[in-house]
Amino acid sequence: MPVAPFFCTIPHVATTERAFEKTMRRVDGLLLLHPILHGIAGRPKQHVSDVLRGALVLSVAALDALVLDSVVAAIPRAVRDGRLGPNVAKWVKEEPEEFLALLADRAPEAGLAELCRQKLGQLTFQRAAMIEGVIRDVVQGEAPWSRAADLLSTEGDPWDAEDVKQKLDEIVERRHRIAHSGDLRPGGTSTLPIQLPYVQDAVRVIRAVGRAVSESLA
Repeated sequence: MPVAPFFCTIPHVATTERAFEKTMRRVDGLLLLHPILHGIAGRPKQHVSDVLRGALVLSVAALDALVLDSVVAAIPRAVRDGRLGPNVAKWVKEEPEEFLALLADRAPEAGLAELCRQKLGQLTFQRAAMIEGVIRDVVQGEAPWSRAADLLSTEGDPWDAEDVKQKLDEIVERRHRIAHSGDLRPGGTSTLPIQLPYVQDAVRVIRAVGRAVSESLA
């Protein structure tokens, strides 16, 4: 069964986290659907395995959106605290007219956040290095890996920060294989198998990383 949402333990959940958890509940629904479609034991049909692949792709997309929205939401506070990262000054320098136009009907912090959203919206934040880099270079926030490791360690074997980064990158690599090559084996002769426990574990890791990102930028 899917792991209970991490965010259920947080008394006040901001809009960004609610959107993330809403998508993750849809992922949970796909995981619940899988055994119903699978039926009796044996090799599942292609469309049954594709439900699992869809759940994996959707969960990675949810994390990507959470990272973007959380970083953008953290910019006004970073302005007030004087801890904007080097990328923000670079973007303002590169696009001064665009930045001034964004200030026309906004507070300075809101205009800066919108400029950053436009720049960051061109990227994806799925692999560990990209997530850590955007948090550091935009709002000088802490990397989320140690916190995610703590969350994962409460439910079984101990994890450390490197474990989390490695596992997340493995999940993202599988997502890319599904999205771009049909999840084929090397050589393209047959589809790689995918099983429910694997996707459940992947969803658990993504939930932990999502919560850790939110906490690091709160």
